[in-house]
Amino acid sequence: MNLHPDSNSNRKSVSEPDLKCIHPELDPNHPDLIKFFFKIPPLKCAAEENWVYIVNGTFYINKASSDANGDITCDIYPMVRKGDFDTDYGEAIKDVKNGTALNSDFIRVDCKANKDDNNYSNVHCGIAYQKELHERKIDLPPNALNMDFLMVGFDSISRMTSIRKLPKTRDYFLNTLGGFELFDYNILGDGTPAALLPILTGQTEEELPEARRGHANAKTVDGHPWIWNDFKKAGYVTTYAEDSPGVGTFHYRMKGWEKQPTDHYMRNFFIAADKTSKKDYCFGSKPKHIYFLDWLRDTFVMYRGRKKWTFGFHGEISHDDSNKIDYIDEDIRKFFEYLQNNSHLENTLLIFMSDHGARFSKNREAAQGKQEERMPMFFIRFPPWFEKKYPDAMKAFKINTHRLATPFDIHETLKDLLNFTGTGKGDLSKRGISLFKEIPKERTCQHAAVEVHWCACLDWKAVSPSDPLLKRALQTIVTKLNKLTEPHRSLCAVLSIKEVKSALKFITNSKVLAFKKAKDHDGRIGDFSANTKDSEILYQITVVTEPNNGHYEITIKHIVKTDEMTLSEKDISRTNMYGHDPDCIAADFPYLRPICYCKK
Repeated sequence: MNLHPDSNSNRKSVSEPDLKCIHPELDPNHPDLIKFFFKIPPLKCAAEENWVYIVNGTFYINKASSDANGDITCDIYPMVRKGDFDTDYGEAIKDVKNGTALNSDFIRVDCKANKDDNNYSNVHCGIAYQKELHERKIDLPPNALNMDFLMVGFDSISRMTSIRKLPKTRDYFLNTLGGFELFDYNILGDGTPAALLPILTGQTEEELPEARRGHANAKTVDGHPWIWNDFKKAGYVTTYAEDSPGVGTFHYRMKGWEKQPTDHYMRNFFIAADKTSKKDYCFGSKPKHIYFLDWLRDTFVMYRGRKKWTFGFHGEISHDDSNKIDYIDEDIRKFFEYLQNNSHLENTLLIFMSDHGARFSKNREAAQGKQEERMPMFFIRFPPWFEKKYPDAMKAFKINTHRLATPFDIHETLKDLLNFTGTGKGDLSKRGISLFKEIPKERTCQHAAVEVHWCACLDWKAVSPSDPLLKRALQTIVTKLNKLTEPHRSLCAVLSIKEVKSALKFITNSKVLAFKKAKDHDGRIGDFSANTKDSEILYQITVVTEPNNGHYEITIKHIVKTDEMTLSEKDISRTNMYGHDPDCIAADFPYLRPICYCKK
């Protein structure tokens, strides 16, 4: 692992010497990884420009299309939500005129031209005017920070990959907007739900009511304590956008929502729209991610002067191939530039983030790639007035950009927007600390409820293939994997280990083991007289299994006192695609897809 600081940031070259959790300073040009990154040509959608467009909830026919095709007449078919897994179309609105206000956020448009019998059919989206939302009563608590909120996320982008692939966006966000990045932001678990659930509910998936398909008593996620509900009660208009409905964060394994969760909700647009798309990444002449960004933009246009809580998460471009992030860099920069130039950010807390780094690509096989997965990009920008009004909060936040932070901390920060609890030092006994309070230097992954498997603070050493404990660990892996599929043995094959790709052992920082207490009143000088010994040894092992050619990254705990090897299901990560291998159980037991290899 290269410990040189990256050259494209304002990262301090040397971490504070008394921090208990020190993240590595990674190199975006590390030779083990940079070979997997290359420039790709710009995204090309349909050559003919879309005939219609929507701005501020209003339907328009493109003048260039009229000039080329003569008079154009259009019919609109509003999309109708039928639960979280289906969308239908309502009755057609015939011969819609230029400048007509929408009565639905999402529509299919069918147009005919009087020249050469040309026609056009495509999907479009906007924010339709809703009188009741504009008249919603504002009821902010007296200590609310009184800001709008916008969080925009893209899947699987590490902080290092943002340096490699989002130079224009980073430059605009950090230098023009004056935003900040969290250098030591650490994920809590595997996949997108492990990142978004703690931000949006303050809890992990295990702590929330069962919502996974195929599990007893599973229910929809309607009852989860979604933070947008608190903002809605205070008078905010709430908006949630997410693309890729087939693998939605709360739908791929979970049962989704029965009732629409927010005032404006984009999922059902993509359910219908993806069925009509004839080209990857495009709807007609316009990229899908532009639809996504424009829809978020239109919430700010439609609700200028109203309180807004807006969240969008996009997965299609970046989930499987980091090089395709080239498609979005300029467009994200333009999106932020539009908001800034039109004064939409004057009262908005803006977050640009990712859930985790790349999980399925070859760069994850390198040691730095593993660290990058655990350290996604996370950028925050405050309104210009905030630092003047709350200097202590901003001072703490700037310190915290170089402290261990997690999704739990983001949740506490969002809660502070409605109920500001002040500044000062954060409480180490709480796993979530608002970024407006200083995160103590003593904070470790254990304080922050980060499992060892996901803690980027840890140092690892290679394990010899002849180590007898490694052999026991491998047997533990085989036993665990096969036990999970045992109830379905008639369908799922027995797995065995084909290859050990790597085996690493965690060695605790000697300073952590030796620290006893502070010697002086200010806590600047430590007493390192403790004789603490490791009670657990942790192994991180990467294996390939057969017959499924499954690549797994697994953390096993060796309890020294009892000489036990333990392995939790949540510490098993599948790192390559499984395709159609688990089709025989996919519908009924989706949580077994990474493990089950169907016999037939």
